[in-house]
Amino acid sequence: MKRLRGRPNSTAVVLDRLVEQLGVELEHSLSALGSPLSCFLALVELLNLAAVQGAESAECWSAFLMALMAADYYRTNPARRGLLGHVSFGVKSYTASKTFYTALLSPFGVQIVFEDPTRKILGFGLDSDREVINIFERGEEARSPGPGTHLAFNAPNRQAVREFWEAAVRNGGRSDGEPGVRENYGKNYYAAFVFDPDGFKLEAVFQDEE
Repeated sequence: MKRLRGRPNSTAVVLDRLVEQLGVELEHSLSALGSPLSCFLALVELLNLAAVQGAESAECWSAFLMALMAADYYRTNPARRGLLGHVSFGVKSYTASKTFYTALLSPFGVQIVFEDPTRKILGFGLDSDREVINIFERGEEARSPGPGTHLAFNAPNRQAVREFWEAAVRNGGRSDGEPGVRENYGKNYYAAFVFDPDGFKLEAVFQDEE
């Protein structure tokens, strides 16, 4: 294993080198070992070897290994939660937001999976185990975050993007960009942008060829 020379200026520099080293030095062994456990043990061995290079280097190796394990947590088991748990919005009107988001999210197969009219709370998701958006009525205290912040939904097709935009403008929202390809983002980046009744900016995008 190639030793790192000198003390790095930042963890990022070391991790960049480690990625390169892992790709070159472990490519054959990882593909031959195959199982996640064997790959993990191979990386632990490298971590132990790195420890002799000093505490800072060992800590960087450890950080890299933990990041690799965390990424595999989301990638290797479809039953596990994704990286994003849920998003919560505080809104002025429970009723207006219920109408808006029910229509807006319908093209994605997302529906109300939790509702508490007494506490003025709504939960939207694909099902009760995958609740991704929560709405809380906060009256006049509710504030949108302002320019530079928005929430994007991956649409299942271009038609869903169009239906998303149409639902928004028909149900109390306003357009911030009609459906169409945004070539500055990508040749297949078909998207639409809207604001909800409280000023939260939302996007629907489909990026595959159609």
